Amino acid sequence: MSYYNKSTYTIKVFYFGLAFLFLWSCKNNNSADQSKPKSTNPYVDAIQNSSTADNPNDSSHVAKIHLLENDFNFGTIKKTDTFRHNFKFVNTGNARLLISTVNGTCGCTTAEFPKGFILPQDTGIIKVTFIPDNKLGDQDKPITITANTKPNTTIIQFKGKVLPK
Repeated sequence: MSYYNKSTYTIKVFYFGLAFLFLWSCKNNNSADQSKPKSTNPYVDAIQNSSTADNPNDSSHVAKIHLLENDFNFGTIKKTDTFRHNFKFVNTGNARLLISTVNGTCGCTTAEFPKGFILPQDTGIIKVTFIPDNKLGDQDKPITITANTKPNTTIIQFKGKVLPK
């Protein structure tokens, strides 16, 4: 083989290899055929919004929060008192319940809630604390629970009267 034939042969092999590599890398990646990747984080899996045309809401597999009481009247307290109450609940659904937030409407109300999963038929407690400070008179404080339920918010509240002293 002469030098000219060798270099032509090398160039042909190079371009053939390049064309093969190009064609091989352009395989059909139809995204409609691929299934959605599964998350490895169980908390992300629990909080999902399946309201799409391809995947309508599946009401057969959902967590449900059932509160033993939705509201509580603490009566009359002084502005220097601290009010505490435990709201007990049961997960009556057939999926794991995960509460993400529990928020009051002002800084005078705080809440502690379970941070992990509550299995179906298990119970939990939301501990609410109200420090009236300068909030005098009739009080009606809603507290919003946000969780992986449908709907994703549940309202509890407490009522009462705060006296100056």
